[in-house]
Amino acid sequence: MFNLINLKLFLISLIPIGLLISSGVADSLLIFSVIIFIYQSIINKNFIWIKDKCFILFCVFNVYLLINFFLSQSQDLSFSRTFGFIRFPLFLMSVKYFYLKDFSLFDKQIKIWNIIIIIVLIDTFIQYFYGKNILGYPFLRMGDDVIRLSSFLGKEYKIGGYLLIFCSIILAYFFSSNNIYTRIYALIF
Repeated sequence: MFNLINLKLFLISLIPIGLLISSGVADSLLIFSVIIFIYQSIINKNFIWIKDKCFILFCVFNVYLLINFFLSQSQDLSFSRTFGFIRFPLFLMSVKYFYLKDFSLFDKQIKIWNIIIIIVLIDTFIQYFYGKNILGYPFLRMGDDVIRLSSFLGKEYKIGGYLLIFCSIILAYFFSSNNIYTRIYALIF
C-alpha cells in the first residue's frame, strides 16, 4: 500500500534527480513534501516542530527578510524570494521529524541517493574521458588545461557543487556507521 510515508520517502528520494532536471522540479518535490508534512501535522494534531530552535531561528530570519522586503526599493524582485523562503525551514522540519519517527527510512534514503550519485559520477567520468556524457552533452574547454563538466545538467557547468552536497551527506552517514565494511566503502567512494 502506498501511504503518505512512502510518498514522502519517494518525493525526498527524487530531489537529486529533480535538481538534475531543473530547480523548479526540485522545488516542486520540496513543496509537495512540505504539504504532506503539514497535512500530517494537522491530522495528528502534532505541532511540536513549531517549538524547534532551528525552526524559530529560521522564522526570525524570515522576519528579517520581510522587513528587508518592505524597506527595499525594488520590492517586485525580492517578493518571491522573501515569501518563498519559508519553504526551506518547513522542509527542514519535515525531514527532521520524518526521519525521527523511523530512522530506517533514512537508511533507505541514503541507499537510493547513493545509487543516484554513483550514476551521476559514472556519467561525469564518461564526459571527462570521452568528451561527451551518455546524453551527448559535451564538456566545456576553457583554455588548454581547464575542463568544465556538466554531466546530466547539460549546459549548466555546476556538477561539482551538486556532487559535493550529496556526497557529503552520504559520506557523513557512512563514516558514522560502526560497521567496518561500510567505512571501507566510504573510503573507496
